[in-house]
Amino acid sequence: MVGRMGVDAAIWLDTTTWEKYGKKSGNEKCRDCMVHCGYEATAVDYTFSSIKGFAETVAVTLTRRL
Repeated sequence: MVGRMGVDAAIWLDTTTWEKYGKKSGNEKCRDCMVHCGYEATAVDYTFSSIKGFAETVAVTLTRRL
């Protein structure tokens, strides 16, 4: 199954017209988009990769203080 997911991802990546996305595309909806920069994945990885990361995320969420 992992191999199949890799094939699907490769097809998607290879067939996407990347010029239509991002700040340089001219698309108003993409002006401030953070989806493709890895920001979200990094936050999830930090939160769930250690007890410390999870505890800090919970504390920030509950206190709303960074």
